[in-house]
Amino acid sequence: MSATPTERTELGSAALNGDWWLDVNTGTSIAPAWTPVNGIYDFKGTAETSTTDVSDFSSDGWAAEQATGRSWSIDAKVYRKPQRSAAAYDPGQEYLRLHDGQVVEVRYYEMGGDGTLTTPLPRVEAYQGFVSVAWADDGGKHSDPRSVSVSLKGQGKRTAITHPAPNAGA
Repeated sequence: MSATPTERTELGSAALNGDWWLDVNTGTSIAPAWTPVNGIYDFKGTAETSTTDVSDFSSDGWAAEQATGRSWSIDAKVYRKPQRSAAAYDPGQEYLRLHDGQVVEVRYYEMGGDGTLTTPLPRVEAYQGFVSVAWADDGGKHSDPRSVSVSLKGQGKRTAITHPAPNAGA
């Protein structure tokens, strides 16, 4: 039996991890006010599936894994910088800091390239959900830039949403 290989398509520029944007809802569920979280320099969004071995004697020695649960989280590092126009920290960061140990609503989505609507990178991934916030200063030497680790643990389902700023013509 001869198998024909599938045709390959040449790919363009790689999307960058810095293309993820994070917003926090500083309004209400009825009237959301999405505030950007600026200063992110490290971002990791994960969705994981837990499984349980459900093999039996008739599986011919092969294991059978069944999905039993899902979880999601965002781990980010932010530089703690004041705004250029005011003697205040970034409003999105401040909202998360003030809600340390509490549950807030967030959304995150890919914004490829320079953030303009005509960038040729696709904008299709976008998610929203509630998270518990953990805020921790990273510390370091006196000459290190001040940074903070923000851990956002999903509280229930992470929902795929319509992208808030899709590419022009998408």
